[in-house]
Amino acid sequence: MFIYIVKQSFSMRKWLAFAMILLSATNVSSQGLFIVTTNDVVDISLSKVLASASGATIVGIEKGMYDEFVVQRIAGLKPERVVIVGDSSRVVMQFETALRNHGIPVKRISGKTDTEKSITLYSEFKPIFQSKAVVVVGKEAIAQAVSFAASRKCPLFITDARGLRNLLALLKGLGIKEYTLFSSNKQGDLKEEARRKIETATTLIDEALRKIEILRQKEADITQVSNHLSTCKATFNVALKAYEEGDLLRALQFLDETLVCLEELNSNLNEVIKNIGVI
Repeated sequence: MFIYIVKQSFSMRKWLAFAMILLSATNVSSQGLFIVTTNDVVDISLSKVLASASGATIVGIEKGMYDEFVVQRIAGLKPERVVIVGDSSRVVMQFETALRNHGIPVKRISGKTDTEKSITLYSEFKPIFQSKAVVVVGKEAIAQAVSFAASRKCPLFITDARGLRNLLALLKGLGIKEYTLFSSNKQGDLKEEARRKIETATTLIDEALRKIEILRQKEADITQVSNHLSTCKATFNVALKAYEEGDLLRALQFLDETLVCLEELNSNLNEVIKNIGVI
């Protein structure tokens, strides 16, 4: 359920808020959770996905504006909890304070970046989401990603091409192993990012090969590290094939996995070389 308080005259706006919230109250089966947010594209997108998974009601308000009447109407419905999605420049602190003064628990979801905000929301509501995530690269593709995530009760994570690798590493740390990628139409940006990662992966492979050769010359057992390198190369080959076929999202996905694999390998090799006294 979505309620948006439109900008009209003071008295008309209050009347509309009253009418719309009362209308929603007759249709919402559970008034346990209300989400307060603005029409910021990231904030409303995360709110829609959360509402779909939780059955919450979204209350849309004007950015940077406070309206005591809205607080009174929300409080009158006796919600168990209110979640504010957006920083205090969008949903002002007066809303948070006023709702708490009514004895309503309030949680604000915000972050310095879109990725941080996505992670914060997921961490707060992890149990209600499915285990598979939806990752959107670039805001141009966000509407499609929101629709997909909301229909499947999947958590939504928002980033850009440069932040994709870091986000995927964070998802791994959160125990999320499966995800669906959505991207904007800026293929040039994705291609340049993929090309850069291919160069980095190639450099790391060469570095690993040099270290393995050092171990070979020292007659060390290289079976484990060689197998590790083979695993990295196999993933890299999948990424290269996707890149050549123009499937840049798939290429970036496997390139990020390749880089993680190679960094772990080189770290292990450094430790082994150090232990045998080469460095």
